[in-house]
Amino acid sequence: MAIAGAIVGAAFGGWINDAYGRKKATLLADVIFILGAILMAAAPDPYVLIVGRLLVGLGVGIASVTAPVYIAEAAPSEIRGSLVSTNVLMITGGQFISYLVNLAFTE
Repeated sequence: MAIAGAIVGAAFGGWINDAYGRKKATLLADVIFILGAILMAAAPDPYVLIVGRLLVGLGVGIASVTAPVYIAEAAPSEIRGSLVSTNVLMITGGQFISYLVNLAFTE
């Protein structure tokens, strides 16, 4: 459900960026993400957990569209490309490390 939420969040993220601006879109993504995390932590049953995962996915989707655009707009032109590339590299590297940690715990 987190992936489904991220797809929907990314689809609407561009519209949210245009309508409300990058800072407000980032704050909205943060609030949605926090609400989803609290909902998952307090989930009394699997259905509430699934709704929390959906909310977290929405927040991640919106943030994944907003963050690179905000970085590109705020960065000086000399280092703009390297900052956006570093952002993408850190996200991808973090996902890879999380998969390695998961692999270590499955053995």
